[in-house]
Amino acid sequence: MRRPLRIRDESGFSLIELVVASVLAAVLVAAITGTLRSVIGSSRDSRLRQEATALLVGRMEQARALSWNALAMTSVDAAAPLIDPVAEALLGQEAGLPGDESLLVCEGGLMTPKSVATAGGVTFTTWAYVTRLTADLRRVLVLVTWEEDGAPGSFQASTVISDVSAGGAIVTGAVVFPDAAVVAAGDAALTGGASTLTSPGTSHLASVHTNFNYSDGTSVVDGDVRAGGTATVLPSNVGGVIEQNGGVVVVLPDTMTIEDWRSALRAAAQTGQVLSGNQSFTNVTISAPMYVSGSIDFYGGVTIDGAGPVYATQGIRLRDGSTVYSNAASLVSDTVVEFRPGAQYRLATATQGGVVGFGSSSSALVLLGGTDGAWQGVAYAPYGGVTLSGTNPWRGALVAGGDAGLGRVAVTAGSVMYPAGLLPTATLLDGLRPLPVAESTCN
Repeated sequence: MRRPLRIRDESGFSLIELVVASVLAAVLVAAITGTLRSVIGSSRDSRLRQEATALLVGRMEQARALSWNALAMTSVDAAAPLIDPVAEALLGQEAGLPGDESLLVCEGGLMTPKSVATAGGVTFTTWAYVTRLTADLRRVLVLVTWEEDGAPGSFQASTVISDVSAGGAIVTGAVVFPDAAVVAAGDAALTGGASTLTSPGTSHLASVHTNFNYSDGTSVVDGDVRAGGTATVLPSNVGGVIEQNGGVVVVLPDTMTIEDWRSALRAAAQTGQVLSGNQSFTNVTISAPMYVSGSIDFYGGVTIDGAGPVYATQGIRLRDGSTVYSNAASLVSDTVVEFRPGAQYRLATATQGGVVGFGSSSSALVLLGGTDGAWQGVAYAPYGGVTLSGTNPWRGALVAGGDAGLGRVAVTAGSVMYPAGLLPTATLLDGLRPLPVAESTCN
């Protein structure tokens, strides 16, 4: 007998199916809830940080707008973080700085140490500190702290303001050309028995200033060694003081100032002869100012009459054994200036003329020194570095303004003979110097 066909009832779910569905639903809800909490928490953290950033920026702008005499703290709050209230010092280890720095408190100071604000039910505390780095440099550090649901948060930043940038004169950077033979925004290295000397020899001003590290112990410096990082020296080889781990030592012109200066040099060059295409000059006399839309190569002995820039939009090369004689002309390239073996650039007066390479390279200026009887003047790489080699000294100053690894001065087995007072008075740098400011009554 055939058994009757049974048709399964599809009108409901079995108990097992219901249990599995319930478990899956619970897992899905938990996952969604966790994701929502994470998104909401992240969004709230972002909002809190934005609020803290706004408070910090506002405090920084207030500091930059103050005059030099007013750029100081009204008092020290003993409850403030990051400080030693007894020594009145900002603790470097706590603040993430190379070393401790003395807080600057003056009767005319307008930077209050603490302010409190509330936003979205959260209380933000803003702490402000002013320290004295040098006679013409001060650091402003701002710390914003808050707490939500028992979890603390903080955000901090610092800036360096100079006597010439205080009050908003130069908002993005101070200009400091110290009386020194070597100035580097990056590292400075004198190796292979290299040295700095001063003219006259009694001045002892052939100093080395670097924002990063200085080396090595075999070099001789007839002046101070001031390093933002470490200084590897033999004290007996240094004629002045040795300072290291000092943070910002060199503050050179900002990009806007440099570009304005470059435009002025270009315009001055274009008032003279304007040439198109790459140019070669061999055993001739040319006149400054001059503008070349291309490169320049010098061969043999070339004399430059007149004053002002000889400007090239591409590289300038002094070929092997060539000598360029100049009374008051400077060599300026949008890229690099390179001295080949045996080449010399000879100036009648150290403060008149010099060499400038605007290239963003650690070798924007590749230099050789000169023999007795002439100067080389200021060698300046605003966006790059300077290398000097050979046995003849560079009679002038080397300045590298490039960021971090680019702004390096490297002297190998050579020397820099620094004429005292050159950097503060060189005419080549006139367009980069701000007007002098009144002496501060708050020190």
